[in-house]
Amino acid sequence: SGLSIFPNPVCTTFTIKYLVSKQDHYTIQLKSIDGKYTKKLFHGKLSKGIFEITTDIFPSAKGIFIVQIIGSEGIDSKKIIQY
Repeated sequence: SGLSIFPNPVCTTFTIKYLVSKQDHYTIQLKSIDGKYTKKLFHGKLSKGIFEITTDIFPSAKGIFIVQIIGSEGIDSKKIIQY
């Protein structure tokens, strides 16, 4: 997987780093494991190479979350923990 997240576990702010294999439209979203919260972090065209974004997690929610990167070739996902 070309997806890394740091720090993990996270308190508030974290960074997503993704190796984009081909130019395409991508959606990056953060979802709580129970489906209660969803936050779209990015939607648009990415060029081949490394994409990095720093963002905040849900301020009042604690627990396990999933970062999903959705492109035409499928979905790449990784769990993160907020404490």
